[in-house]
Amino acid sequence: MKVGRPTKLSQELLNKTWEYIDECEIEIGEFHKTRSDKSNTYERFTQRVNLPTVEGLACHLRIVKATLYDWVKEKENDSEGIKELKQGFSYALAYLKQKQKKMLIDYGGNGDITPTITKLMLMSNHDMMEKKDVTSDGKAIEGNKIIFEDFS
Repeated sequence: MKVGRPTKLSQELLNKTWEYIDECEIEIGEFHKTRSDKSNTYERFTQRVNLPTVEGLACHLRIVKATLYDWVKEKENDSEGIKELKQGFSYALAYLKQKQKKMLIDYGGNGDITPTITKLMLMSNHDMMEKKDVTSDGKAIEGNKIIFEDFS
């Protein structure tokens, strides 16, 4: 016997998830900076930044973020159809995060996305660190201990 409300997860919502991910792009524009006989230059600028985010997906689907994370969890009483949808949704969510990371790296380095926001999102969403101590595994390093023994 199933308990609780039925899930809203459907193939239609999975398709909308992929549409959202595909629509998330950064639009770059150009304007004619100078035009003369000797010079013809254009300047590039960011028109619109549309990073894929879990929050953005939740808004696009008109649900709360917690529901997205519930859809990733498999439950024992899920039917085979729901299990397949959850696997598809889990893959889409992983792809969304991967695309977000790639866009942050690609566009954050050249200034299309504010460097502070880029750094913050990479550190909080993608487990990247500005600096990591690989010798002490993040623990404080103690100095060498010298032990004197009396051999007399």
